[in-house]
Amino acid sequence: MEQSDPILNMPVDVISSCGADGRLRPYRLRLEEDHALQVFSVLQILSDKEIKPAGQPMISYICRIGSQEQSRLAELRYHISRHRWCLYRLL
Repeated sequence: MEQSDPILNMPVDVISSCGADGRLRPYRLRLEEDHALQVFSVLQILSDKEIKPAGQPMISYICRIGSQEQSRLAELRYHISRHRWCLYRLL
């Protein structure tokens, strides 16, 4: 994944779990880039918090994601009302 614009806001497929306490935890994400699917593991979640940009309730996750031998920080967002994930930006 090349660094271009810091704000991507790109829809992604995410494998996640929902604990008994109702908290979501992302494990893997898949995105299409240059007509190829790429899969990244969520190696570590550094923070998660509820945010409301423009009144839209979301959960923001600051994560370390990786594939093969590379890793980087990223912000994933879960849109609560739409039940959708996006890769918001690379840090």
